[in-house]
Amino acid sequence: MLPVVLLAAGCQESDFDLDTFDSTSAEADIRYCRFLDPSMLKVEADTLLQVFSENIEVSVSIDADLTDITPYFVLNDGASIFMQGEDGEWNVPADGVSRDFSAGPLEYMVVSPNGKSHHLYTLGFNCREVATDFHFEYSELKNSNPSARPNYYIWKEFDASGDYRFTWATGNAGYSMSRGSALPEDYPTSPCEGVNSGKGVKLTTCSTGPFGERLGMPIAAGNIFLGEFDVSNALIDACASTLFGVPFSSKPLKLRGYMSYKPALDFRGPDNKPVENMADSCDIYAVLYRNVDSRGQSIMLNGHDIMSSPNIVAMARIDDKLAAGTDGEWEYFEVGFDYETYGNNLNMDILKEYGYNLAFVASSSRGGAEFYGAVGSVLRLDEVEIVCDVVDDTEDVQVPSTQSDRKF
Repeated sequence: MLPVVLLAAGCQESDFDLDTFDSTSAEADIRYCRFLDPSMLKVEADTLLQVFSENIEVSVSIDADLTDITPYFVLNDGASIFMQGEDGEWNVPADGVSRDFSAGPLEYMVVSPNGKSHHLYTLGFNCREVATDFHFEYSELKNSNPSARPNYYIWKEFDASGDYRFTWATGNAGYSMSRGSALPEDYPTSPCEGVNSGKGVKLTTCSTGPFGERLGMPIAAGNIFLGEFDVSNALIDACASTLFGVPFSSKPLKLRGYMSYKPALDFRGPDNKPVENMADSCDIYAVLYRNVDSRGQSIMLNGHDIMSSPNIVAMARIDDKLAAGTDGEWEYFEVGFDYETYGNNLNMDILKEYGYNLAFVASSSRGGAEFYGAVGSVLRLDEVEIVCDVVDDTEDVQVPSTQSDRKF
């Protein structure tokens, strides 16, 4: 069961007209980012980077000069891209313009050919290993339409020195697309009080209303993960719209942290009818997988294959008992990475070159991919950590001889 948030979650008949809505319409979007210097990238295949989210993250090498990066953009036909000028107006052409990204992500505005549609993006570069301790302390309000009020939360992680590390992916951007009138606290992913002090993150399974029910997608599980949302694919293939993982160069050993889960009682299926003798459960897991296919092409696992791909090397996942609930009380969890089940050796040379991706995923309904769940189920997370080993350069991690000898 894959935890998936329906990006068109929680809309109401007054918010969307199913008969006239065109899910392929994208007049003011960035389709690709292009970089002329492949040596600065952790994964050289990303010189032409397909854009799935309005929060664009690019992993670059440790010695990349973040003060002088020149991105190029492929937009929808006739669209234009701008950055803010000194007067605060979005009137400075931005394609192929060098900028200083050392302080964190910068904003870009894409304008449709007729000037009526605007889409705000952020572009950031990360030259460090992705953080492995997640605190969920810093959230901010955002809206991809700068002329509208900010109406959903995004999360960023910073290190102890206050330096930016990365931005989490959630389903909130899609929820905004379908229900722009919702309050930020009513979105599937929102802030909450942490386990001790500070903040955590709350994931709530929500109803998609009449619109979602007509599509056979009556519930939306709240989630948060390392990766990207392909918002444009949300109404076509919800599973394919969740892209999991980021390049990683350490060997993960354990997944641990604090969780609180209270499932709601009215468990339903994709036909929005009650399912007898079934109860909702949450999901928290991490996956290490090879990030190229057999042709050497860069890949990201998605909601269809994150549990079944032959590229998986190891996985850590909470057990069924803990996933069933903690009666709303905070509990500590710790689970090791299983390197034996999947039959793939972990190649240390490939690992050092960021040839694997690490995915972390949490969802308020484990059956969300098939639209099974209970509206009102709530999962809270805080102080999550992926414990890693110091990589030994001299040998690979071998699976038992009864497993496949396939190397990645």
